Amino acid sequence: MSKRRVFGELECAILSLVEEKGPLSVKEVQKLLGNKDQYTTIMTVMVRLTEKGKLKREKEGRQYFYRLAPKSSKKSVLQGLKHRLLGVRPVQLVAHLLESSDALTDEEIEDLENLIREAKRKR
Repeated sequence: MSKRRVFGELECAILSLVEEKGPLSVKEVQKLLGNKDQYTTIMTVMVRLTEKGKLKREKEGRQYFYRLAPKSSKKSVLQGLKHRLLGVRPVQLVAHLLESSDALTDEEIEDLENLIREAKRKR
């Protein structure tokens, strides 16, 4: 039995592909995702992302091509999806992990510190 993806994961995967590759058709997205999901599933997700204002579609010939909507930045879109998937803000997740003494190794804590320093540097 194959493991099905959570809807939010598929949204994230599609948004990342459209951001990276530019305008894509449903068929192209399906192929880039390794044909793991049904065409109709991908089409439904892409239509819903269009309805949510995350994607914009334009018809060329008999098919639609989807791209990120002008008002949507990849960062804001993916941040919202991550929040929905995790159910908490990232800082709450990190706080929870740090409170649990066996949740993270010393190396993982160091990695988190490095990520925070890098994020601060980029601002």
